[in-house]
Amino acid sequence: MQDLPTSIRRISDFLCCSLSEDVIHKIAKHCSFESMKANTMSNFSLVPKEYMDSDKSPFLRKGVTGDWKNHFSLEQLVRFTSVINKELEGENFSLPWSLD
Repeated sequence: MQDLPTSIRRISDFLCCSLSEDVIHKIAKHCSFESMKANTMSNFSLVPKEYMDSDKSPFLRKGVTGDWKNHFSLEQLVRFTSVINKELEGENFSLPWSLD
């Protein structure tokens, strides 16, 4: 969501696989939320409704980072924040979203 082409470059560098800018942008387009949501091979729409009814709740919903906060009650948010803070205690990296 933040910078897909840069992530693709990092992965290709790690794999020692040189990619042209054109290929990087094509991969980024296919890996975008919009493309994946429309793709039956990645959106779980081919899974039988008895296992996952995408009419009730699609596997890929909005593609909005942090939207979970709009669905948590205050109690759930407090519990979630507490668990995350406890589990990440002593780690020296930051989350890509705010817990506030």
